[in-house]
Amino acid sequence: MAGGTWVYTAANVNYGVSLFRLHSDSRAFARLPWAGQRLAPRLLAEWGDDRGRYTDAANVQALAGTSPVPFQSGNFAKAHRRYACNKPLRHALQQFAWKRQNSEYKAISRLMRRCQATLQIN
Repeated sequence: MAGGTWVYTAANVNYGVSLFRLHSDSRAFARLPWAGQRLAPRLLAEWGDDRGRYTDAANVQALAGTSPVPFQSGNFAKAHRRYACNKPLRHALQQFAWKRQNSEYKAISRLMRRCQATLQIN
């Protein structure tokens, strides 16, 4: 660590993963589909282990900045993203959502190729 900042190295990542395995909630986050070895510890670190902290999903969305914020002025109304939020949590949740979306897209494209191959055979 130089000047109080975290240096992203393979040793630090491996140390974080080993600490993650020691945590009591690690099994719950490790079971998340598409979380992987690096995203699951990050989600746990950003989410925290105090289960009473969030009463429902709307609280997590507001903290992470993923819930829309309504804006209205006169006849003009729109929704924009929340700027005052926990940005590392938002980034971790966006990565998780992107991985899920990407894997579902790949699964759908494989299914489409199979269907097309079946139709060409018949």
